[in-house]
Amino acid sequence: MSIDRSLACLLAIAMSLAVAAQPVDAKGRKGKEATQPFIVETRISAPKRVGDFVLEQSAYDPATKYAGASFRYLLPQHPEIRFDLFVYPAGEMPAEAALEAGMKHFVESFDAGVKLKYYNDLEIVDTIAFDIAPKGDASKPEHKKNAAPAETMSEADARRAAIVESVLAPKPIAGKRIDLRYRFNMEETGDMVPMRSRGYLFYKQLYFFKGRISVAESRMDQATYETLSDRAMRELVPAVRATNIGACAEIEVAIDKDAMTEGNDQIGQMIMQALGQMAGKGDRNCLATREEAEVDEPADVEVVTIEYDAKDWGNP
Repeated sequence: MSIDRSLACLLAIAMSLAVAAQPVDAKGRKGKEATQPFIVETRISAPKRVGDFVLEQSAYDPATKYAGASFRYLLPQHPEIRFDLFVYPAGEMPAEAALEAGMKHFVESFDAGVKLKYYNDLEIVDTIAFDIAPKGDASKPEHKKNAAPAETMSEADARRAAIVESVLAPKPIAGKRIDLRYRFNMEETGDMVPMRSRGYLFYKQLYFFKGRISVAESRMDQATYETLSDRAMRELVPAVRATNIGACAEIEVAIDKDAMTEGNDQIGQMIMQALGQMAGKGDRNCLATREEAEVDEPADVEVVTIEYDAKDWGNP
């Protein structure tokens, strides 16, 4: 977003605050009940094709809805490997806290697999940050070309425009990657097969996106495996979406009557608050109705719908 577009955005928000908002005290807002639960349903949409990756199957059991849905992709050029993505509810929290909690449960699931003798000789080789950068904006150079010169702006406007740029800019998807080694029990033969394995965990749209990619060492060399597994997550995770329907789509900014006086810098603070809430709504990927969600979905996707009770997500 260029500086001149940023200022236009600021102006539009300021006008909506000044004209449409009514002064309301905090107590009145706090006691207001949402028109619907925080999330009444989530539509998880998985494209049937993402680049060279092809959706092979999906799975969801309403009886275990908190386990979410799973999607398995294949790569026709490499039939010896599959790429599994699990999407399940996390809740609303800072990304860092979500990943810390999610990784704890992730590691515990490996220990459970050992106890069940699903595999043995488990070794966690390494755990690193693995964020997925947003796609580049091809129009960014044009924005810079059309941007208003900084010297024509007041210091306050320039500061606010910079904040707008920061708030509205695409953000990376926060994630972790864990590298594993283990021996997998082949029930058909009783052999314990050495495996290459990686787990990935991301937090977006109030959900965990967990990737599991494993292949027998005898079927793929390490360099090819590492390249394909990282590539799969960078392409699949941004493409699969969790669209939430419910009161999480609502944005509400409480305005103090004194803050509406002309020249009061609290107007600028409220604008930034509103922008922050708008960005937060985008991070949640929340919409008010199912109709809005369906219109927003691409044509060639498989959709898994998870329905929730009012108590499942608590109050917004």
